[in-house]
Amino acid sequence: MKRKKIAGPKRGFRAFQWISALGLGIVLLGLGALGWLLGRYGFEGHDGWGDAALNTQYWSLKVHGAGVMVFLFGLGTHGDVLWPDWKQLRTAERSRWIAILGFLGLLIFSGWLLYYGPTSDIQDLIIKAHWILGLVAMGGLGYWLGMGKSKKRR
Repeated sequence: MKRKKIAGPKRGFRAFQWISALGLGIVLLGLGALGWLLGRYGFEGHDGWGDAALNTQYWSLKVHGAGVMVFLFGLGTHGDVLWPDWKQLRTAERSRWIAILGFLGLLIFSGWLLYYGPTSDIQDLIIKAHWILGLVAMGGLGYWLGMGKSKKRR
């Protein structure tokens, strides 16, 4: 007797789910980062704003943290759609994935240092490093998405 195959969600829909989670996470990350910049540097020198600068930074960090959670949720829960089979990868492809994961690890670690790290002069260096890593990550993501679209056109 043959077993009936249980129908699950279609692969296209699952891909849509994780792309939606990643997209929402990226939008929240960007909004939080821009809000933080506005609160940190946009209100500087404007005495009439009062606590608006601090409130903007506070809520922007909350939005940015929510974006990180949504992004990591989308990345981790749909690994069968996103991550290729590790055993079938060539050495160059494995090293590329290791580099991507290592870079994301540095970005997460620098964000962790911003919350729980030192509060001295080194914090400004950590802020700059986190900004640079985040901008490089956005550029890398844009490059990766552009590569996928160019391969589809061929």
